[in-house]
Amino acid sequence: MTENLHRLELSGEDADLLVQNVVNEVLNGFRIDDFEACVAVSRDEFRSWALGWREQSKGELAIDDRQAIALRRALALTLQELGSEFQTRTGVDSDEAYKTLAKLDQFVAAAQGGR
Repeated sequence: MTENLHRLELSGEDADLLVQNVVNEVLNGFRIDDFEACVAVSRDEFRSWALGWREQSKGELAIDDRQAIALRRALALTLQELGSEFQTRTGVDSDEAYKTLAKLDQFVAAAQGGR
């Protein structure tokens, strides 16, 4: 078993967007035919993580690189699927969501480069 030493801490709108909105959309908002291929983990594992994230203090999220990959894919999928409805359904401007996506991209690239 490989120990995962990479952690990303998000707070405020980034954390709320991911934990509240993106998780809800990919699990309940629209159909994903092959969840594991699209999000990089099984639906059950993602749901389990989501329960843990919601138990963390509100507005804060600490994730490892594997979780960051899954959330990055889930956010990208949600942006693509919802399109112009993104802000209406999530309450977050898509420009802000793309900034969060860029943070996840940077973290994942750095974590994968460090292996």
